[in-house]
Amino acid sequence: MILNMQAQISEHDRDMALSHAHISELQSHLEATDKVLLESKIQVQQLRKEVAGYFAPDIKRKDSRHCGSEGENTISIVGDGSHNEDVILVQLKELRDELVSLEKEKRAVETEWKTLSQEHNSLLQKVEVLESELENQKKLVVEKDQLLELSKEELLGLSARFQDLQSKLEAQVGTFPGN
Repeated sequence: MILNMQAQISEHDRDMALSHAHISELQSHLEATDKVLLESKIQVQQLRKEVAGYFAPDIKRKDSRHCGSEGENTISIVGDGSHNEDVILVQLKELRDELVSLEKEKRAVETEWKTLSQEHNSLLQKVEVLESELENQKKLVVEKDQLLELSKEELLGLSARFQDLQSKLEAQVGTFPGN
């Protein structure tokens, strides 16, 4: 029974280690998603400023015609064609869609993290219960060993007394006439 409990504790320890590793992985994924989400929000804000600046009548169109961060989503506006406005709107829509997708992914990762955290806490509680039961079983084993030792000593004492009585009985029987 104790070995079974120790095996269960070992199994729960392995499960907890796996949970810790998975939680760490989810946490790093969540941090990466947060970073991408923040970058996307910044790009959307920059696009909004660019679009607002592009359509504002008092702002010169050739000032600040380049927005976005260096990399994937850089927008350059040259000329006054509606084609450029369409490109900006399409890129704005794509960034908005990406932002929504990243927010959904972040919520999913957070939900999974919470679930794993709850499972982890549940496993910790089970391990505590099993450790407590194991301690109780060890105490019972020690108590039973002590009772067994006392019973053995008592049996030895009774056996010695029985032999003593038997030898006295034999001595008395031997003293009767007719033997």
